[in-house]
Amino acid sequence: MNLADELKGVAPTPELSYTLLFPPGWAHFGMTREAEKQLVSNIQEIYQERGKAELALDLRTRTHVYFSKLRQIGARAIYLPIRRVDDIVLPVSIAAVPYSVPTGSTILGLASTLGSGSFEEVQLPQGPALRAVVDRNRVDKEEGLSSRTITYLVPTPGERPRQAVMFSFAILHLTGEEGTEFVEVLEALFASIMSTFRWRHE
Repeated sequence: MNLADELKGVAPTPELSYTLLFPPGWAHFGMTREAEKQLVSNIQEIYQERGKAELALDLRTRTHVYFSKLRQIGARAIYLPIRRVDDIVLPVSIAAVPYSVPTGSTILGLASTLGSGSFEEVQLPQGPALRAVVDRNRVDKEEGLSSRTITYLVPTPGERPRQAVMFSFAILHLTGEEGTEFVEVLEALFASIMSTFRWRHE
């Protein structure tokens, strides 16, 4: 609240936050070194187990670059698996980034500036949102390594929302049929997690 509103006796607008429900074995981290180490460990373990140890060697550098980019755009939280699920380590992360809609723009206008692919409107149980999917083959020119990033932009309630939270679900996977099947399972997992999204007033 600004000084003018205080002098007028205007009630403060409650801060909006949200809740998400995750399967067992996930944890909420800040943008910390601990989170970075956890993601590196998850990714290295799964590729070593699948006989792709050579792909795991420089994942620490890739992950550091990824975290640096998230910090630059103002990510506030990252959600990571911290233990095996059905004896599988999940090489995934979900980053949460708050955004304000620029003056004179809209949620669609904001989405067009994010560089996260072409957004389409979707309906969550909480309300409308925007969703985009970006696939990349030969990540960092590495044969056999691909990625899929699924992004949801969830606006605050109201006819002309001025704020939103972006959830970016990053999957690093092996190229080919095996990797494609794995991605489809993880994409369904993310959709299930996002279906639990709810705004709440602090």
